[in-house]
Amino acid sequence: MISNNINIYRTLFPYLFILLPFFLVAGPFFSDLAVSAISIYFLINLKNKKYLFLIKNYYFYVYIFFCIYILILSFTSINIKLSLSSSLFYVRFGLFVLGSYIIINEFNFVKKYFFISLFTMLTLLIIDSHIQLIFGINILGFEIFQKNRITSFFQDEIVLGSYISRLSILFIGFVGLFIKKNSYIFYFSMFIYMMSFSSIFISGERTSIFYSIISFTLIYVLFKDFRKIFLIYFIMGILLIAIISINYPIIFDRVLFVTLDQINIFSGRLIIFSEVHESHYLTAIKIFLDHPLFGAGPKIFRELCSFEIYNTGIHACSTHPHNSYIQLLSETGIIGFVLLIILFFASFYFIVSAYVIKIIKKTSMINHFQYSLLVMIFINFFPFVPNGNFFNNWLSVFYYLPFCFLINEYLNKKSDANI
Repeated sequence: MISNNINIYRTLFPYLFILLPFFLVAGPFFSDLAVSAISIYFLINLKNKKYLFLIKNYYFYVYIFFCIYILILSFTSINIKLSLSSSLFYVRFGLFVLGSYIIINEFNFVKKYFFISLFTMLTLLIIDSHIQLIFGINILGFEIFQKNRITSFFQDEIVLGSYISRLSILFIGFVGLFIKKNSYIFYFSMFIYMMSFSSIFISGERTSIFYSIISFTLIYVLFKDFRKIFLIYFIMGILLIAIISINYPIIFDRVLFVTLDQINIFSGRLIIFSEVHESHYLTAIKIFLDHPLFGAGPKIFRELCSFEIYNTGIHACSTHPHNSYIQLLSETGIIGFVLLIILFFASFYFIVSAYVIKIIKKTSMINHFQYSLLVMIFINFFPFVPNGNFFNNWLSVFYYLPFCFLINEYLNKKSDANI
């Protein structure tokens, strides 16, 4: 009886991982609950010595260093309690990655079921977002939050574009992994991928639109055998966006004309994204210059931005500077910044090197799914756009999710090479 209870208990964890696409829509509480539970699952499995190698390597040591580092910064910050709310349990995200590796490794169905979960959630969001655009209300009765921004199930959280722009990359990788080319489900998957651009566009999230352009370009280049079908569906997507722009000009105006106006392109000095963003950045840089090596501590930008020595105007303050790299400079100093920039350039290096090898040797060293994981990491940490709070729990799930699969792919490939 006890053994049966333990087995039932163990099988719950794979479904916490599988249902992450739904939890991320349901809200940060559910996604963070899944992350925390899976990190505990990893700690439980450390009793099994065969998984000790996961914590006995250079990458884990660097991650633990970063977690301890930001924890020390919190204790030396001007608001210890506030800062600790970001740093105290930040280690759970790394443990979540390792726990997910064990789940994917031990339960063969997890990757396929995760794909089904992601496929279902993306399809629902894409259909629902267009229903909300046309009728002003979605299938659950949620009205449009802002006239020029569709949010679907997220209600007053303007993150529809962020969700789709990141997870559609993972989605297309899964299509290459599981779906037979030229099958009906393959063409439907391509249709969903094409429609994702439309949903991102009507969300009005300009950073997400930029992400989708960059990710599509990379995927088009890297997925050579998908190029023809990509191009056909891309043209269809552009036509759909053009129709939406004609019928809902308020959305098009926000994406193009409001953006041009905010960067002041038509008169005088160019502004970095907007006066609000520029003021955040200048304030954060002032904080960094005053704390160059270690920063002011996680989550402390919001405390210092109102100080007269850092304040750069009426838009100086926010909960974070709206750029991960500038945030890390101001809150963790040059040390935290360097760790993130290394991660970004590492993803760029692996993407480029894999592509070059494919051209020279006429063979691919990685598959479509592995490409998509690298592209998702590249997009997640792209430095030259506004983005959310680096320590935000909901966003952190997106940051760490591709590593859950990438570690599994890498270790399996390494294991096959040793056979």
